[in-house]
Amino acid sequence: MKRFFSRLASVLVACALLLGMAAPSFSAKITSGQLFEFLTQDNPDYTSVTALEDDILKELRSLAGFDRDIPESLIHSYTDAYKLYTNTQILSMDTTDEGEIRTALEDGTYFWIIPFPNINGYSYNVPVFWDGETWEVGSIEEYEEGDNPSYAAPAAQRIAQLPQGDYTAVLVGGLTHIQQPVAVVFENGEARYIVESRSPIPLEGTEAQKQRLLAEGTSESDGIFQYNKIAQVVNNMPPPNPDLMGGDFIDASYLDSSSTSNQMEWVLPVGLGLAGILVIALIVAVVVRRRRAA
Repeated sequence: MKRFFSRLASVLVACALLLGMAAPSFSAKITSGQLFEFLTQDNPDYTSVTALEDDILKELRSLAGFDRDIPESLIHSYTDAYKLYTNTQILSMDTTDEGEIRTALEDGTYFWIIPFPNINGYSYNVPVFWDGETWEVGSIEEYEEGDNPSYAAPAAQRIAQLPQGDYTAVLVGGLTHIQQPVAVVFENGEARYIVESRSPIPLEGTEAQKQRLLAEGTSESDGIFQYNKIAQVVNNMPPPNPDLMGGDFIDASYLDSSSTSNQMEWVLPVGLGLAGILVIALIVAVVVRRRRAA
């Protein structure tokens, strides 16, 4: 009887292993529309943004040279517009709380990015923003045909590689050392990941150091990083040099170091203390020598 139960247990374990091997690996089945905020007609900014249609067309004509007739794609593009926050340094907030981060972003600056694909062989991103007094059209980005200008779509594709979960996200640009827009991904009320969008985040450091920044089970090419680790590196790195255009990068070697300001807080007093000890030692040595000579 004992042998029977032993064999039965072995069979059950084998079956469990086989089922486990055959089980599908679930990933986050998410579209960009579920993740990011789009300019729907019930959005409070919709009327103000669409009221700039003449200004938008004027700017586009100067770049694309298309006819004065309003292209049919324009009306459809409004609901494809998505929100992009910018120049709010959330990585220095010392928090991963979703509510606090979203509040900080809303209190800062944001754009509505209106995409215009395939106009006379080019595609365009038209940013519209509130300057504190009026709504304005910003500098338009121009791309060659076939180059998808969206920041939302590639970020959503990367997020879809994450394990099955209930995620929300925001697009953020102008972060310290990360000038290109990235997605900040929240799960269970906390910021979990920073995800690349159109452009890769330039990394420096050893492969082992870079690996510590990545989300579990991902590679550098996946472009998915741990939010708290990226924030730690950014806050430990020296401020970026404003004269180095396009020179922003994330140096993974700063992951465990103290910030530059913190270093100076102890380097100066320690240095002065050592200098003081050296002076005292020299004085004592001189006095001792004189006494011996006497």
